[in-house]
Amino acid sequence: MDVRTISAEAPAWPRARVMSWIYGGLGALAVAMVLRYAVIEPHAIGIACAEDQVPWWCVARQGVVWFHLGWIWGALALVGGLSVTTLEWRPPVRLGILVLVLAFALSYAAYQNVGLNVVWIWAALCIVAALFVYVANTLWTFRLALAMSLMALVLYNSDYGAVALALTLLRLPRA
Repeated sequence: MDVRTISAEAPAWPRARVMSWIYGGLGALAVAMVLRYAVIEPHAIGIACAEDQVPWWCVARQGVVWFHLGWIWGALALVGGLSVTTLEWRPPVRLGILVLVLAFALSYAAYQNVGLNVVWIWAALCIVAALFVYVANTLWTFRLALAMSLMALVLYNSDYGAVALALTLLRLPRA
């Protein structure tokens, strides 16, 4: 079979659909960049949040930092990437794979002595994984997987984010 006949059989995406995915990805990257370079990294903000009387917004910043320290951005990206990859599988198999991957990632995070509080966050991620498997709309699963993968790349979890982005982009043409 000739390459031209293979490509001719595949339906092409309209330009508007391609551009919406590109703009969505750029939007996720913009949010991640703002979080990293305007909220997490500036020394003045870190010093202000280390004081005894902290401003009200330090709690939100601390939550974003905890997501980084607990590898949560990467875990969310993996959950999204695996959810997208296994969309056509049976729900119990999908849930088992997601929980297995999250358990592996948790053991990696626990190995780095992040702390026991992160275990509760990871338990919540297993619940999110179950929701992805059983209730998720296909289009929103793709959107969330792409956004979380790109955010994980920028927000210090690039090892998990790269794998999740590859899984998401491999499945995207069949969306």
